[in-house]
Parts: sequence; structure tokens; C-alpha cells
Amino acid sequence: MGNPSVYLSATDKLTFAKEMDELYAKQSLLRSSPTPTREIVDALLLQVPNATPEEKAAINAELETYGVYEFEAPVIESASTCATDSGDVALDTPTIYYEAWSTYWSVTCGGHWKNNEYGDSAGNVGGADGFGVGYTNSSNKYSSKVMSASAYMTDVNSNYRASTSNRSDGDESKGFGFRIQDHWKSGYYVGHKWSGLCTYDRCKGDFPFLYEYRIVD
Repeated sequence: MGNPSVYLSATDKLTFAKEMDELYAKQSLLRSSPTPTREIVDALLLQVPNATPEEKAAINAELETYGVYEFEAPVIESASTCATDSGDVALDTPTIYYEAWSTYWSVTCGGHWKNNEYGDSAGNVGGADGFGVGYTNSSNKYSSKVMSASAYMTDVNSNYRASTSNRSDGDESKGFGFRIQDHWKSGYYVGHKWSGLCTYDRCKGDFPFLYEYRIVD
């Protein structure tokens, strides 16, 4: 079985957004909140995949100062349809965040190799690798709009990275994905870890089952 899926209903979205809007307003009154920007928030969100529980807690605490809150969506083990080419990679469960400062929603994805069996070589490794989040079993018509997206791959020690702000998929109602060329640089395999992020406007519908995937060419 693949990695677990998560789900966020339209009702839960509205309730959570309202609660977090009120919390953010109170936070802004009680103290001077930092001025958020897309670049600052995205940089933090892209650190969530592959983070340890302690690291994620610290990231979430910083995100909350900017009015960005994690929605702890219920995990649905049986709904998983995650696809990858082998069992050599670990995929994070998609994480959903509500951004009270912008009223947007963001979804993260990511993963890493469990071993170093990607080989010892130089230059590009095969074709570009694909990864992202797929949506399925939505009960409401898709009514959202992608506001921004970004992703990167890096080596095991995060010395080098390859990044993109272009989604590789055409139909955003089915999810979002990226394609990045994995390669070797200065003895490091840039492709050991990957992270992606897609941000949506304040859509009224639900997020269907979200599951991660990775395709290695």
C-alpha cells in the first residue's frame, strides 16, 4: 500500500479559516506581527517536507507568526493510491496550510531516498523526475485557482539544489506536479530529497483525497 492520503471538506475549510482569521486578528492586536511575503512564507513551507517532528514544530511556530496555520487533516490509510517506481523512496503525507494573511490555502509535498542506490555517476541521471500531489474522489466541482507554485530537489546534505516555479501538469483540478532533472554536482546527487508547494485562492469547494506520488525516469 502507498502512503496515506488526507482529506479536507468544504465545511471544515470554512470553519478552520474563520477560526484562524479570528486568531490572526487577535495576534495582530496583541503584538506586532511580522510582515509576511510570498517569498518568506514559501521558503518556510518548503522546509516542511522531510523535516523531523521537532523541526516541523519550530517551522510551524514561525509560520504562525505570519498568520499561516496547519490544518491537521484526517489521514485515510485505505484511500491511498500513491504511485512510485519502487520502494526505495519515502513520501511525506501531504500537508495543508491556511494563510490568514492572504486567505489562501497551500499544500506541500516531498520525500527522500531511503538509500543511495541512485548510483554513482556524473551529469544528468536519466530524464527529469516527476513528483507532486494527486487529487481524487472529490464530491464538489473544482472551483479553485492556483496562485503560485514552487519546488526543488537537493542532495543529502542540501549543498546544491535545482528548483522550479513551473507546474508540469495541465489540469490543476487533478492535483499539481513538477518535473526536475536530477543530476550529479561536485560528487553530490541532486535528487536525494525533494519538496514542492502549491498555493490556491480562497476556493469554496473541498480538497479531495490528496496523495503523493513520484516518478523516476
